[in-house]
This record gives sequence, structure tokens and C-alpha cells, in this order.
Amino acid sequence: MKGKALFAVWSVLIFLLFLKVDTVHAERTFKFGAGIHLDENTPGIMAAVDIPLGESVVGVTPFIDIFSKSGSQIIDGGLNFLIKKAEGSAWVYIGGGGGWGYIKSGTEYMGGGQTHKVSASKSQGMMNGIVGIEYWSSDKISVFGQARYIALFGGTGTKVPINPPADSDESTSFDADLAVKSFAFQIGLSFKFGGSDDY
Repeated sequence: MKGKALFAVWSVLIFLLFLKVDTVHAERTFKFGAGIHLDENTPGIMAAVDIPLGESVVGVTPFIDIFSKSGSQIIDGGLNFLIKKAEGSAWVYIGGGGGWGYIKSGTEYMGGGQTHKVSASKSQGMMNGIVGIEYWSSDKISVFGQARYIALFGGTGTKVPINPPADSDESTSFDADLAVKSFAFQIGLSFKFGGSDDY
């Protein structure tokens, strides 16, 4: 619930900015940043390239994310469609899209008096929504913050056999939830290349 509330507040603020800001001139930007995926609070890094479609406010953004920690990993990539607008040195953007993702979930258990590791993984389709803001401290470099809702489908109810059975309840399978739908928050730097120098 906390992640949903933060995403809702962030989205409302960005929408209110959209009501008053001007069109962004055509600019290509490379983004690199870090953040956290709220499913199991998994840290990660991201990269994206914002490519405007002509002089309009609409653009496309190829992206990749890697979230990883012990026992959990999410890797996704794809293409988003963005609408960008500007207010002085600040750009606000909103959009969404989809692509393909990989998720791995694992745990340790006690079986036969010893510790064992078990994991499951799956590649599947993904979708995401995004709202964000960039602040340009110079002509070529900005800082950005963005909130995203990332959903990977198709991995519900995955059971992995375990042997020996667990000492705690004698279970013979591990329930791996490989269908993740959660929020992520990311911050980083944007680097402008090509296009007009006005914004």
C-alpha cells in the first residue's frame, strides 16, 4: 500500500505540472540511474535512451533494468512511449510500454538436517507505466527521478520439487511467485546528445 500511495502522489504532481508546462524541443537523452523495486525491496540499476519523434512532445524510450539481491533477480527491457513537457530547466514526462522480462526467485531450507538452496526462474512478457521529472543543471546534464509500475505476467503458481523434504513441515515443493506486479523508484543522471539546445 505504501508503494501505491507514493506512486499515486507522484503521478498527481506530474499531471498538475503537465497542465502548465510548455512543449519540449526535440532532444535525445541517455539516462543512467539506480533505484529499488519494492517487491522484496530489491536494489538495481537502469539505463534508457529518450528519442523524440520529430519536434512533437511524444518520444520513444528503449530501456533496460537489472534488480538483484541474494535469492531474487529481475531483468527487463523493452520500449516505452513518453510525453515530455518543459518548464524552464525542468522537464516532466509520463508514459508506458512493454517488453520482455526475466525473474528468478530462490530460498534456503533445512532438509535432512542440512541447508539446501532451491530456486526457479522464468522469462515472460512485461508491461510498465512511468512518471518522472528531470532538472537540467547545465546544457548537457540533468538529474532525474521517476516512479514506475512494473508487471511481469505468467509465473503464478510455480512449484519446484525439493529433495530431501523440508524438516519443518515435510513439504516436497517450493512455491515460487514468478508473476511480479510492483512499484519501482529510480534516480540518476541524464546526458543530452543531439537536437536543439533549447529547452
